[in-house]
Amino acid sequence: MPVNAWIAASDTEKINQALTRLRERGVPNSCPRCGHYSWIAELVAFHASPMPPSVRPSINIANVGSYIPALALTCRNCGSIFQHNLITLGLMENTTP
Repeated sequence: MPVNAWIAASDTEKINQALTRLRERGVPNSCPRCGHYSWIAELVAFHASPMPPSVRPSINIANVGSYIPALALTCRNCGSIFQHNLITLGLMENTTP
């Protein structure tokens, strides 16, 4: 989805698009901790500080800037929280140079 279309979409539309991407990628609907199917879905951005090169693992780490845009899913039964990166889901572009 083009960035401008994503920005213009309502939060409900964005959440539904993210949930659709998760289903397309085979993410199960049930909570892996307790097995329930009731979720609270929220769009969030959490702070991410760059990892110093001296402690960086030898894997390719995407540079996502000072925050990571995500869909947070909270199980209504047990409270487990799962975060899904919206850049990785292809719903936002990584604008960090």
